[in-house]
Amino acid sequence: MKNKILVTFMALCLVGTTPIAAQSKEASENNEVSDTYGHHEIADSLEQPAPGSNDYLRKTNKVFVVVEKMPSFPDPKAMMEHKMSPLQDAIALMEFIQNNIQYPEEAIKNNESGRVVVNFVVEKDGSISNERIVRSVSPSLDKEALRIVSSMPKWNPGRQNGIPVRVRYEIPIGFRQTVRDSSRIYDAVEQMPSFPEGNSALTEFIQNNILYLYAEEAIKNNESGRVIVSFVIEKDGSTTNGKVVRSVSPSLDKEALRIIDFMPSWNPGKQKGVPVRVKYTLPIDFKL
Repeated sequence: MKNKILVTFMALCLVGTTPIAAQSKEASENNEVSDTYGHHEIADSLEQPAPGSNDYLRKTNKVFVVVEKMPSFPDPKAMMEHKMSPLQDAIALMEFIQNNIQYPEEAIKNNESGRVVVNFVVEKDGSISNERIVRSVSPSLDKEALRIVSSMPKWNPGRQNGIPVRVRYEIPIGFRQTVRDSSRIYDAVEQMPSFPEGNSALTEFIQNNILYLYAEEAIKNNESGRVIVSFVIEKDGSTTNGKVVRSVSPSLDKEALRIIDFMPSWNPGKQKGVPVRVKYTLPIDFKL
């Protein structure tokens, strides 16, 4: 058997809605929080601009959780081709993580996997600061998640009234180890695989985790429909070998495969009470 490590990433906070960070208890009524990580407020004085004014935005060190234009990961290729979009930025961020992550040996040895949530501040110049773990999996995976975030290039900063401001942001980084083998793949077994908590939970998972960042491109090209994906549910319940059986468009096909890779472990199929590998087919609907 060949051990293959799959690393999945979900960038829900890039959808353009309020990010996970916006749920922070620190948020005040005007969507600002005081920075408690080494930066200081500008001293109140008669000369201090009024909150919300452009002068105030330029001078303040406050950290916002929601702004008119949220920070985004840069996609150099899209910038060169003048094709920047939330979809391209999200894809670029996922590819950066996949290409740069190094699954810790300790985590492999201890069979550690899960989703680490990292909180950080995107500064006015796009640099990353104040990285911290808000949901931990293990010391080794937490450390790797922080390393990835710290190694990111400068982002496109968040803006309020067109002025760069500091914005707190969160992203989840998923770590999953999957052992693939060359044993038989069944099309049907006595006990078919099932999604945790049933089909209604599967439908809810898909609806809640689709990145509708494709919408701009999909609307422009009038893209919608049902993508049918096949994949293998392994003996340990993980999903592998995702393939598009019926295509709608490259952007929707890619999003459907990402959803399959991002799924939690299923209840594996069984033959005579023994877990086996089972091929499964699933439709994923995209509606504008």
